[in-house]
This record gives sequence, C-alpha cells and structure tokens, in this order.
Amino acid sequence: MSIPKLDPLKLPPQTGVLTTADAKQRMVNFKKLMLNFYKDESGKIPRGTFIPLDDLSQIVSMAKTITSITEAGTTLVQPINIVGVRAYFTFPLPELEVLGPGNKIDAEDYPVDLILVPVYQHQKDTSVPGVWDKNELTYDLVAPVTAKTKSTEIVDEKSSIYDITQPCPKLCDTDKTLY
Repeated sequence: MSIPKLDPLKLPPQTGVLTTADAKQRMVNFKKLMLNFYKDESGKIPRGTFIPLDDLSQIVSMAKTITSITEAGTTLVQPINIVGVRAYFTFPLPELEVLGPGNKIDAEDYPVDLILVPVYQHQKDTSVPGVWDKNELTYDLVAPVTAKTKSTEIVDEKSSIYDITQPCPKLCDTDKTLY
C-alpha cells in the first residue's frame, strides 16, 4: 500500500517532517537493532503505536486549562505552558527476567507500549499557550487526575500519565509504507 497522494497546496506548511525515504531508513535501522532481541522472529518486532486523536485531545485540553503549578513542598506558584507530550516506551507486564541475554521476546506476551505524559516549560509569558522554546528544558507534568470510566467518574491513584496506545504489529495494517 502506498502513501495517498495529497495536494501540498491544500495543507498548511508543516514543521518537523521527514521525507518518506528518511523515515523508511530510520525504520530499517530500528529493525536491525531490534533483531538482537527478537532473533528469527522479525515479524514480531514492534513497528509503531496507534494513538487515538480523542485521547490526544485530552492533553490538548489540559494545555489550554493549566497555566500554573505549585511545586511540591513549596507555596510558590510557577507559570507554565504545556508545550507537548513525551512518549515513553514500556513493557506492560512485570516479568522482566525473561528479557535476559539470549532470551527471545514474544511480542504477543510483551508488546512494546507507549505511555504519554504532558510536558511543560516554565514560562515568563503564558499569554500564548503551547509555545515550545527548544532552548529551554521541558518537564513531565505528573499530577493527580480524575479517572473516567464508561459508567462513572472516580478519583483514585491515577495520574496524568496516559496509557492509551495500541501496539503495532498486533493492531495495525502490516501492508503500509513504514512497516
């Protein structure tokens, strides 16, 4: 399957983009590295993660709502801008001893997953939310949140760390350009 042809004049100018050739080369490099762990089972190498737009919109909504934080242990209110999201690779299951040298990883049992965390920067000017300054440090925003279920909202030990992704190859089209 090829990438759909879109008229570039109908898209606004984009930043942080790659050519298809560069993206393919990065995938080749990743697959070569991961073969050290997956041995002869290259079809089980994680290729990517699906992130639903509805879930990303929760983080975008947070960015529009939260403009300051109080650092733990202080009463000092710090103005912030939520400027993005950081994705961390994880293995959802705790039995990490199977990942020792010479052991193969079974992607069905141990899918590489992503967790997402909103990221902020301390800002002098918060009048324009979401503006990222590449020369300033970014910080994970880990804060208590209300967990929402289909039937009710509950408050418990949840935080602003989102586990909303679905691994690929398990749940994706394997006949695509970057697979």
